[in-house]
Amino acid sequence: MERLNNYYLFTEIKRRPSFKRKLLFANKYLQYQISKNKLPTRIISQILSLKPPLIRSWKKKIPSLVKIASQIPSKRLTKKYQWLNFHMMGQWLYKDFIMVPTSIENYEDITFVLNQLKNLRNKKVIQWRKKYGIISKEQAFGYVIGLMISDADKDRGLSISSRIRIGLSKRYDWNITIGEALCYCLSILGVHAKRVKDGKPQKRAPSGRYIWRSELTPFITWLKGAVLGLKPHETTTYTKVKMPWVYSCPKEMLIWVLNGIYDGDGCAYIRGWQITNAARPNQDFINNILKRFKIKSVTRGPKSIIETKGSLVSAASLPIFRFATGKVEKTKHLIKMMENSNFISERDDYNKIMKNIFTLYRKGISQKDIPFHIYKKYKIGVHPRRIYTVLKRGDLFDV
Repeated sequence: MERLNNYYLFTEIKRRPSFKRKLLFANKYLQYQISKNKLPTRIISQILSLKPPLIRSWKKKIPSLVKIASQIPSKRLTKKYQWLNFHMMGQWLYKDFIMVPTSIENYEDITFVLNQLKNLRNKKVIQWRKKYGIISKEQAFGYVIGLMISDADKDRGLSISSRIRIGLSKRYDWNITIGEALCYCLSILGVHAKRVKDGKPQKRAPSGRYIWRSELTPFITWLKGAVLGLKPHETTTYTKVKMPWVYSCPKEMLIWVLNGIYDGDGCAYIRGWQITNAARPNQDFINNILKRFKIKSVTRGPKSIIETKGSLVSAASLPIFRFATGKVEKTKHLIKMMENSNFISERDDYNKIMKNIFTLYRKGISQKDIPFHIYKKYKIGVHPRRIYTVLKRGDLFDV
């Protein structure tokens, strides 16, 4: 019991309906070990109220709880830390133990764990390194956590292990970059991940999905519980993450957390001059991280929205998107339009531009698309809200 109580996922094991029965078997097995050289099997079976064949099977087969306890390191840890096996073979062979805090209090708790991890080395990792460059453990950790908050599923296996799975629309080829980047970041943390069979077209994904999946590992279970602060049955779709420690992290790591969040659920909305995130229920959490970079964002419905010019420029310069290359290009285009939007009323051709807005509208061009046409012709950005105002006040421009 001392060994088991020193194990991070023992709480998970105790929740199982079969735990009491397995604990009883473990106790009887230990009584058998004490008595096997003193008493015959027949007598031991009577004392333990077990059939002799079961007693004999213990010569080769150890009860599961005893087997687990025998693999947990004997070194005693402080109350803050427990042992966690990074890998496991089947349900009962635990391997590669590391020390983990039961909950995260500060950035030092994260680095304590990261310093124990060994990055993977294989041909695929070399290819990813050439494509994405050198990424530190802290950066990789931030990106993985960000995607876990946003778009990645945290699937549980039959045992105490979990995996990360992400499915991204095949409508955009650049989504492949996000999935491969996630696999690369996981490899830096020592977790195997790869692309698997694509998902078939469905109502929510008519183009189908690219799918990537990590190996099953207790480490992912720890990330969800200790790092995200979620209970086993909770998901980021409906439950707020509990991560107060994140606000004390270096800005470099926070940028990568934001990258994961925005690559997964973010959008560069050129038509509305906004960068948005479908962040429910974690809008306040994201808004508070953005405050550290002096970026103003507001919660509107299910979204966290960046829409002031200064904040949009700051977000783009972070950068807020990293591997979602399509979103990066849209953000660059948005910033170019904004940079040319100042002092439009002081231009000599101001009235001509305004009248062209009406011409485009009468040709059937959508109000949301008019700014693109104006920018293409005059190299000037006109805010979408200004388009609506102009079309309502045609009398000001003799139209």
